[in-house]
Amino acid sequence: MLMNGHMTIETLNRRGSESKIECRGLATDEKALYLEFARRAWGTRSPQAEASFLDWLYKENPYTLGINRDLLVLVGGDQILGAHHRMRVPWSINGERSIVPSLHDLCVLPGHRAGGGGRLVPPGLQLMLTALEKENHVALFGLTPMADKIYERMGIPVIRLFWMQKIRSLVRAGVQMAASRLGWSTGNFQLATRRTFKLADYEVLRTGLPTSEELAEALTVKPSTKTYPDWDMDSFRWRFFHELGPRNILFLARSNGKLFGRAVVSLGLKNGVIVARIVNLVFEQSECLDALSEGIEHTFSEMRVAVCLVVTDSQVVTQRFREVGWDYRKETIGARWFTRKGEVRPQDFSICGGAWDFGCDSRIGH
Repeated sequence: MLMNGHMTIETLNRRGSESKIECRGLATDEKALYLEFARRAWGTRSPQAEASFLDWLYKENPYTLGINRDLLVLVGGDQILGAHHRMRVPWSINGERSIVPSLHDLCVLPGHRAGGGGRLVPPGLQLMLTALEKENHVALFGLTPMADKIYERMGIPVIRLFWMQKIRSLVRAGVQMAASRLGWSTGNFQLATRRTFKLADYEVLRTGLPTSEELAEALTVKPSTKTYPDWDMDSFRWRFFHELGPRNILFLARSNGKLFGRAVVSLGLKNGVIVARIVNLVFEQSECLDALSEGIEHTFSEMRVAVCLVVTDSQVVTQRFREVGWDYRKETIGARWFTRKGEVRPQDFSICGGAWDFGCDSRIGH
């Protein structure tokens, strides 16, 4: 029986050692096998099926342990049948800095999801358990109902997050989707356009190509909570502004020359529809949040965004966004935090989507 997430996969699967399916890290010379699996799992044109996606995650991330440790795969014969990614992100947990893996892209190919062949643990659960091994903390966000139920049975506590969306134009979404199906391009997309908005007492700078000075300034704003993603220059640049990563825009809100807030918005294509995700949002004043959200809305209009999404733990953000037309997403999405026995459990979180979710939308102009 699974209790509190502390029982190991070796204990549970000892009797299934005769299984021919192996769960381990991806070997360097197996990249081609993995990309073939990714094409079957997520689609030929999906970002997950691009070699550059693997390079971004496992070569460029300053905190990765490498593809052979952080990309877990199920191998059967000469095929990869399943996978689970660990993206390592710096966090401040109760005042101490830790590198915490966020889990994402769990998939087992149809036909291989059930137990059998002497296996006590089904393949998908084997990946889930292996991903927790030897980790003091693991961020478990964006869970499907089935995965959430499994983690619940393991006794891993829930984190309350608000999952919100705004359909800015159903007509625009329909036209973009139809154009995509006909093979038409969305056109050139200039994320690097720099602009300053004058909004109430704030100047909100927008840029897709921030300078090192602007990135350093952005990081001077910290959440007031005890537990939050604690980006440094290298990890923040890698996560949001690397040429191999998602396409993102930085917003900086200043008043009288002092920075009071920042936001990062990711833009991509989902089924041909231009989708925007607010993946980082930190502010010191509610008035600053108003200025940032207004600057973001102006940008959404300019860039023909049809659908926008945000995940936040903040009731202040939720209330403000509800007032300007955002709604809760209808699908059930889980969020939990694994803490190994003996470790102090984090409290008082500040979380936004960029801590794990880069969306895997197709890159515009890619």
